[in-house]
Amino acid sequence: MNTPFFFENLTKDLENYQRAIDAHSIVAITDARGVITHVNDKFCDISQYSYAELMGGTHKIINSGYHSRLFFKKLWKTIASGNIWQGEICNRAKDGSVYWVDTTIVPLTDSTGSLKYYISICTDITQLKNAEAQARYMALHDELTGLPNRHFMKEYLAAVIESNGLNQAYGALLMLDLDHFKNINDAFGHDVGDDLLKVLSIRLSQHIHPQNMVVRLGGDEFLIILSELSSIEEDARREVRDIAEYIHKECSRPFLLNGKLTHTSVSMGIAMFCNNTLQAHELLKHADMALYEVKRMGRNDILFFDASIEQRILVEQSLLSDFRLALKRNELQLFYQVLVDAEQNIKGYEALLRWQHPVHGLMLPERFMHLIEKTELIHTVGYQVLELACQQLLAWHQQDEASHWVIAVNVSAEQFKNHHFEKNVVEIIEKYAVNPALLRFELTESMFYADLNQSIKTMQTLIEFGIQFSMDDFGTGYSSLSYLRLLPLDQLKIDRSFMAGMLSNPEDLAVIKTIIALAKILGLTVVAEGIESEAQFLLLKESGCYLFQGYYFGYPSKF
Repeated sequence: MNTPFFFENLTKDLENYQRAIDAHSIVAITDARGVITHVNDKFCDISQYSYAELMGGTHKIINSGYHSRLFFKKLWKTIASGNIWQGEICNRAKDGSVYWVDTTIVPLTDSTGSLKYYISICTDITQLKNAEAQARYMALHDELTGLPNRHFMKEYLAAVIESNGLNQAYGALLMLDLDHFKNINDAFGHDVGDDLLKVLSIRLSQHIHPQNMVVRLGGDEFLIILSELSSIEEDARREVRDIAEYIHKECSRPFLLNGKLTHTSVSMGIAMFCNNTLQAHELLKHADMALYEVKRMGRNDILFFDASIEQRILVEQSLLSDFRLALKRNELQLFYQVLVDAEQNIKGYEALLRWQHPVHGLMLPERFMHLIEKTELIHTVGYQVLELACQQLLAWHQQDEASHWVIAVNVSAEQFKNHHFEKNVVEIIEKYAVNPALLRFELTESMFYADLNQSIKTMQTLIEFGIQFSMDDFGTGYSSLSYLRLLPLDQLKIDRSFMAGMLSNPEDLAVIKTIIALAKILGLTVVAEGIESEAQFLLLKESGCYLFQGYYFGYPSKF
C-alpha cells in the first residue's frame, strides 16, 4: 500500500468536501464553550458581519430574540450530551433584519471522547418561512380589509374566554352588520361596496382599544371582541353599552365613496360572558341571535342577548320547518276581500294568504311571511298563490256575474326581482288559460329603490302580456313623484293607516285628498283600503275616491 498516496487523496477529498459544503451551506465552528472559531463566507454574507467581527464571539451576536431561553437550553443540552441537534432558528442580521436557517449542529470529540468543537451547518430558508408566514396570514386574515377573519377568531376567542374566566372579568361579543348593504351594492356597484367595507373596518379599528379585536366574519358582518372588562356585571354592561353606542354613532357618520357622500347605519347584537360558562360557538350564536332580533325590530339599533330572544327564534325555526311541510300538504289557502265602487258594486277581490296550521289553526301572513321572505321559499309561495288565484279566475269565468272580476295578488320584493319572474308568471297564466287582464299585481314602494330601470322593464313586459299593476300601502314610504311618473302603474292604494284617523284628524284627511288629487293628475285610479264604517265610506266618496276595500264591505272569506 502506498501510504503517502492514500493520505494525499484523502486530503484532496476532504478539501473537495469542504468546498462543496461551503458552496451550499452556511458553516460555523465553535469550541466547546460556544466561542466562534471559524465561519465561512456564506455565514458572513447572511449575517452581514465580517469574519473579524465574528471571531472570538458567540452566536448571541445574531440572536433575534424570537426563541425563548428554554429553546436554547434544550439545544445546548442535546449537543453537550454528544447528540446531533436539528431544527429551525431565527437569527438577526447586522442591519436588524431577521432570517431563518435550517440548522444541523454536530458535536465533535477528540480521541479521549471529550467535546472539542461544534460544527453548525445551515441552509437559508427565509423565503420559505416568509412564504409560510404569508400563507398563514392570508389564511387567518380577510383579504379585503386586512382584519382577522373567522378562522383567526376561533382560536383567539377561546383564549379570551379562558383568560377572562381566570381573571373573573367580563368580556363581550359585539356582532354588527350594515343595514341594507345589498342596496348599496345594487345601486353603486360592488367596488363601492368594497370601499365602504374597507372604510368601515378602519373606523372600527381606530375606535377599539388595542387589547380588543375587530374581526370580519364575512360579507358586511363584523365582530368586535371585548376582553378584561369589569368583574361586576352591571359595570361591565355599562362599559359595553358605552363602547357599542360610540361605535354605532361612528358608523352612522356619512362615508365618502367614489366622490359621493353615502349614508348608512348598523345593527348590533351583543353577548356578554364570564367564568367560562359558555363555549365560543354558543357565545357567537347568542350575539347572532341578538343581531337577528335587532334587524327584525327595524334595524339601526343595539340589543343585548337574553333568553327570551333565543326562545322566540326557536319558535320561529320550528314554524319555518312546519311551513316547509305545509307546502307539501297543501295547507295554504286564499281568502278574498272584496273591492267595490262608489255604488258598492263588486269590481274584484284581493287575494289574501292564509295558513291552516294543524296545531295553531288559521294563521295570518303576519305570523309567518317575514320568515318566509328571508328564504328561497318565498318564490315557491308566490307562485303557489298565483296558481290558486288563476284557479279562482277559471271558476269565476263560468259565472256571468263574476266573469269580469279582477283578482289582486301581492308580490314580494324577492319574487319580483327574480330573473325568471316574468317567464314563470306567463307560464302559470297560460297553464290555466285565464285572461291576464283580470290579474293585478300589488307592489310596494320599497321594491323600486334598488333598481328602478329593471323594475320598469319587468313591469312593461307583463303589462304587454295584459297584467295590471297597483302600488300598495301608498303614503307610508318615501313616496317620490318621479317614481309615480316613471312607473307604468294604473292604480294607487291608500294605506289603511290614514283611514283610522281621517274622521278626527284633519291631517290624515288632507293626505288622503292630496293622494286622490295626485292620482287624478297622473291618470291613476285610487283604492282606499281599511274602511270600517259608513262615515269613512261617505267622506271618501265626497273626497273623490272611487274604489273601496275594508271590513265595512265584508271580511275576507273563501269561495
